[in-house]
Amino acid sequence: MKEGQPQFSSQLSILIHLVDRLAQAEIILTERVDRLAQVTEERFKAGTDMQEGTEARLNAFSTVVEKHVASDNGGNQL
Repeated sequence: MKEGQPQFSSQLSILIHLVDRLAQAEIILTERVDRLAQVTEERFKAGTDMQEGTEARLNAFSTVVEKHVASDNGGNQL
């Protein structure tokens, strides 16, 4: 069995190295996924904020149009 020990030790060392590299890759990928999730969340929030602003502007425009139509000239003046 002594003859096989150096080969086993070498293979074990390679295996440990590969497992370490996989662990490092997993850490890097997890960090990237976390960053992408954060960017996605920020973009979604920005889109929601923009839509809220759009809704407010649309409501303001609608109010102006309603007041104009309800005015004395009935909205006939362009």
